[in-house]
Amino acid sequence: MVYELPLNERVRILLRLEHVLHGLEQAVAEPSQNNAQLALIHLADALNLTDRSELKKDLLKELEKHSHTLGQLRERKGVDIEQLDRFLRQIDHLREQLSLDLGKPAQALREHPLLKTYQQRQHVAGGLSPIDFPWLQQWLHQPTALRQQQLQAWMDEFRVTQEAVGMVLGMVRESSRPKEVIAEQGFYQQNLDTSLPYQMVRVLLPNAAPWFAEISGGKHRFSVRMLNASTDGRPQQVQQDIPFRLCTCML
Repeated sequence: MVYELPLNERVRILLRLEHVLHGLEQAVAEPSQNNAQLALIHLADALNLTDRSELKKDLLKELEKHSHTLGQLRERKGVDIEQLDRFLRQIDHLREQLSLDLGKPAQALREHPLLKTYQQRQHVAGGLSPIDFPWLQQWLHQPTALRQQQLQAWMDEFRVTQEAVGMVLGMVRESSRPKEVIAEQGFYQQNLDTSLPYQMVRVLLPNAAPWFAEISGGKHRFSVRMLNASTDGRPQQVQQDIPFRLCTCML
């Protein structure tokens, strides 16, 4: 299990968008009415997250920064130049595609009547019921192939954005190798050097661990609390020393 804490708002938005687009992909892959409804929820969330005019600029800026960082590796001994060039070409391609896409990501979907109505009714209690939104009921009962074709086309509107987000976050995650540390009596704290560009904290625990990591903090320091999972009450901090792997990612 991997638990992550973004250390700035830009990475926070990218992590949320990654989660939403991954959920959209999974929902579209299973052609049932329930998954189609779930796909619409993820689509609405993706449209809300990408509604910031700065998002595309942030992605282009991050890709440019990563391209510059990778370019500097060319002079280091032992670097696989062929693989490095593949990464650089992929980054250049994504930068070109993002630049060609005028307006906000998935701009065409923002004025789609069904999706626009769905977004408006999504946060009304019971607002998506057949008595309030019969159009949605009709759409969900279309032939499966037709519904899946439309969902796939809508999802493809986010394809370049999803690839760019994956590239940026992937390079941030790979910028740090895990180190072994111990949460004494379930608690760990570390100060951060504010002169370094820390982007994310990652905590790695075994899948079978009966506890989870709650990470909090900011650019100066962060803390990790190991909490017992509970289904019938508030999670409590573990009272034993817990070894775990930690990544402090900066790029």
